[in-house]
Order: sequence, then C-alpha cells, then structure tokens
Amino acid sequence: MRMKDIKDLNDLKELNTNDVVALLDELRGIATRRGTELLAQGRAGARRAIGAPDEGALGTTFFVGVIVGAAIGALVAMLMTPTSGREARRRLGQQVDRARERMPEMRPDGDGRSIYERSGYEDGSERPTGPSGMVS
Repeated sequence: MRMKDIKDLNDLKELNTNDVVALLDELRGIATRRGTELLAQGRAGARRAIGAPDEGALGTTFFVGVIVGAAIGALVAMLMTPTSGREARRRLGQQVDRARERMPEMRPDGDGRSIYERSGYEDGSERPTGPSGMVS
C-alpha cells in the first residue's frame, strides 16, 4: 500500500504488517528528500546572507588563481634572470657533459673498491675519524 492509496481512517485500519513497513519506507524516503531540499535551501540562504560565492565558483576561482599565479611567476622569472636563455642552456649543457664524463668514475666496477681506491686509502690504512668517531 502507498501513501496515495490511503483515503481515510478505514484504510489505516486495514493495514497489515507488510503494508506498514512499506508505508514507513515510503515516508522515510519522502522525509529524506525534503530534508535534503531544506538543507540545500538553508545553505544557499546562508551563502547569500554572508556574501559568499556560489558553490561552483570556488573551484573556478582557485583554478584561475593558479593560472594567474603561474603566469606572473613566469613573467618575474623572465625579467629577473641574470643570464639569457641561450647562455643558461650553454651552461646547463656544459654541466651535463661534465657529469657524463664523471659517471664512469662514480660507478664501482662491481666490488665497490673503485671509489675507495681513488680516495687514497688503497694501501689498507685506516681512514681518519673526527672527534665524534665518524669518518671524515
């Protein structure tokens, strides 16, 4: 039985347990929908009262702020850079070349000895330690 099927008190008297359960489920659904509507209206009214932006406007505002901040940061970086782009790329290329040249030195040959052999302690002498006992 549904809410719209109940016309008067006689219809209520004829309800069995299953009809009461179905009726209560329907009433719960109606109350939930109405409560959600009232809550949304209350939130909208509160936003208008305090002058806050609409719900979707906050995400848009944040996104626009990120874009504008990135543009301003790029502009400041371009104006404040001490060297030109061509010079910066040349220096970066030189540093990459130096790092590539040193890579074979940095890789041990498998037993881990090559780094220590270059340190000057390949004769087996003990490495000096600092005041705390740590290797310096």
